[in-house]
Amino acid sequence: NMIPKNIYYTHESEDLINKQTLQYNKERNPDYTFHFYDSIRRRNFIKEYFPEFLFFYDKINDGYGAVKADIFRVLILYKYGGIYMDHKTVMEDDSFLENNNYDIYLCFSPISLYFPINCILNNHFIATEKEGYIITMLKNEIYNNLKKLYQNKIMNSFTKGFFGVHFITGPFIYNNIYYKNKDKIFRVQNNYISYKKNVSEYEQFVKIFSRKNYHLNPKPILKK
Repeated sequence: NMIPKNIYYTHESEDLINKQTLQYNKERNPDYTFHFYDSIRRRNFIKEYFPEFLFFYDKINDGYGAVKADIFRVLILYKYGGIYMDHKTVMEDDSFLENNNYDIYLCFSPISLYFPINCILNNHFIATEKEGYIITMLKNEIYNNLKKLYQNKIMNSFTKGFFGVHFITGPFIYNNIYYKNKDKIFRVQNNYISYKKNVSEYEQFVKIFSRKNYHLNPKPILKK
C-alpha cells in the first residue's frame, strides 16, 4: 500500500488560499510535492479525464464551490492517488500511513460543533492509492447522486444548502460507506491532522454560518 507523496488542494484562485497554513504544511511535510488546482485547472482536469462528470460539474449553481471541490478531490485521487487536503487543514505527522492494512485514510469532522459528538467522518483530508476500492465507491456514489439530482429523484430537502452539499457530494456519503466498510478505512486521529491552526473551532463555526455561501444558499445545487 504505497500512497504517492503528492498533496492536492484547490480553490477558485490562489489568492484565496490560507498562505500561513500552506507554509506550515510545507515545513511539516518536506518530502511531499504540493499541487494546487484553481477553478480553470480543475475544470480542465475533469474535462480531460472524467468527461462524464463535466455535464453535471458545469451545471453547478454559483455559490456551490464546495460541491466542485468535493467532486474534484475524489477524481484527482482516483486518477493519481496521494493526499487531498483542504487549504485550512494541516498534516502534523504522516506516520499513521505506515499502518498499511487499510484502503483509505479519513478523519473526523474538523468542527465538532457541527454535531454534539465528534464522530462524523469528513472529506477535508483523504489519503489513498489510485483506483482504490473505497475511492472508486466514492466516485461512483457521487456520480449517481448528481445524476439523480439532475433527474429530480432526490428529496427536496437535499437539493440545496448545507444538507444538500453534505448529502450529495460531501461527508454523509463517507459515513454511509464507512459503516459498511470499517475494515478498509483508517480513522486518523486529530493529533495527526488538525484544522486551520490559526483559527479556533468556534471562530470557524461562526464564520461559516454568518457568511452567504452554500450553507445558506436558497438556490438548488444544479441548474436545470
